[in-house]
Amino acid sequence: MLVPLVFAWPISLLLSYVIAIGVAGRVFDRGLEAKVRALAENIARDDKTGGIKLGIDLRVLLIDDDAAAHELRVDSKNGLLIGAKSLPRGNVAMPIAPGQHRIAFTDQIVGGARARVAALSTIPAQLGEPVVVQLSELVARRESLARDMLLSLLPLQLISIPLTVMLALLGLRHGIKPMKRLSDDLVARHPSDFKPINGNQAPAELLPLVDGFNQLLARVESENLRQQRFIDNAAHQLRTPLAGLQLTTELALRSEDDADRKQALADIHQAAQRSAHTIDQLLILTRAEHAAVTAFEKVDVTALVHRVVEERLSDAISRKIDLGADCPQTPVHITGNASLLRELLTNLVDNAIRYTHIGGAVTAGVTLAEQRVTLFVEDNGPGILEADRPRIWERFYRGTHTLTVDSPEGTGLGLAVVKEIADAHLARVSLVDAQAGHGARFEAVFSAA
Repeated sequence: MLVPLVFAWPISLLLSYVIAIGVAGRVFDRGLEAKVRALAENIARDDKTGGIKLGIDLRVLLIDDDAAAHELRVDSKNGLLIGAKSLPRGNVAMPIAPGQHRIAFTDQIVGGARARVAALSTIPAQLGEPVVVQLSELVARRESLARDMLLSLLPLQLISIPLTVMLALLGLRHGIKPMKRLSDDLVARHPSDFKPINGNQAPAELLPLVDGFNQLLARVESENLRQQRFIDNAAHQLRTPLAGLQLTTELALRSEDDADRKQALADIHQAAQRSAHTIDQLLILTRAEHAAVTAFEKVDVTALVHRVVEERLSDAISRKIDLGADCPQTPVHITGNASLLRELLTNLVDNAIRYTHIGGAVTAGVTLAEQRVTLFVEDNGPGILEADRPRIWERFYRGTHTLTVDSPEGTGLGLAVVKEIADAHLARVSLVDAQAGHGARFEAVFSAA
């Protein structure tokens, strides 16, 4: 409370003084103008001396003022007529016809003190020739009036400023009470409590904030539930091979037959490979979920397709599958994360090799049309049943067709990884019927770079 007062009082006093100086200046300028006009109207020629004279006594004109604070000077075009030489001659232009007059105000040093000077250029009716009439007034009188005005306002300010600050603080404290209640409600909540905030007691100004926060809570709750389901499914998927590993290891330890031990070790090796593959897929899925757009770069997808086909060629040969690439001769570029795009394509090719019958064919390729780049993987395997298609993008879901093909067991994460990576790149991924009439064709459509 004291801090605002420390700044408010000096600022208020300074502004009040500036305003008071301005008001006093306007008042004194009007009075000075009236006096100089009255002097000009009373200038006449002295018939006895041939010079000029004032028809009014300056002390009478300034009877209510301090005559010592004023200086008078009257000049014709030939020089000083009457008045004080300490007052410099004004630079107001002489009038050229009766009835014309000009007045100007200047700040000057007169007799070693600051003064306000009114200079009136006119042709007095009793004189008949142009003159400049100047009357100066010490500035100290104006400043004295401004100080008096400020002193008269000071008691009011000493009361009004603290009162204003107190009222503002009270209003602010009353206004933030609803926010304090909302804050206390949020602090007291359990981390798993995502119910919407009750905005009935909140001011109307805070309702947009409450609505926005409730929408955020809903998104966080949805993401939390999705993550929890994912963790539960991942734990289940990892628990099964680990239990198998434990059982196989126990059988191998109890067995005395070398052939049985060798088979058990082979089973353990295969189970360990599946577990490692599942963990790899989980890590890739996490990377895809948190892919940063700022890490994207220009990627040549034709080169990417050829690279993945070469890497998976040995797996295709082991199953006697014809694996090939169908790409344009020139490079085709998209903007994205090269590592994640490689994982997307690898998962699609792996799935096609795994679920295509021995002796089948798999083709990976790229098409470019209307600034749209399509990555596709097509096979002539058994395809995917209509009943399974709505769920193929779910994590850990394995369709009915996986039970009928002669392939190693998958993790159920491959297509979920593909979907997550595509979403991170704002791409559209879909399953369509293979162009040959049987099998499956997966397409991921990106914007061209």
